[in-house]
Amino acid sequence: MRVRATTLCRYAPWCSHCQEAKPAFGAAADRLRAAGSPVELAAVDCTADQSTCVEMGIAEYPTFLAFPRGGDETVKGRKYNGERDPGSFEREGARIGNMA
Repeated sequence: MRVRATTLCRYAPWCSHCQEAKPAFGAAADRLRAAGSPVELAAVDCTADQSTCVEMGIAEYPTFLAFPRGGDETVKGRKYNGERDPGSFEREGARIGNMA
């Protein structure tokens, strides 16, 4: 299956907000993958991948960026500020998947 959109969770392991959000984000990623969704959810540790996070201007954690395939948002991403539960992450994934 071709990936149509990606949402990245940029986080730091020491961040308490990240520690709270990451399990819900991971659960949503697992459910989307199991359902054969064309949307990918992935987490990036900014302490291990500092250069990419700095290049993208990540200044707070966690930062959720959605990247639909095609258009300007493919490069810059669109910040997600919604609820941080599995259902909300899944709905956002479906929404950006439909934008591609």
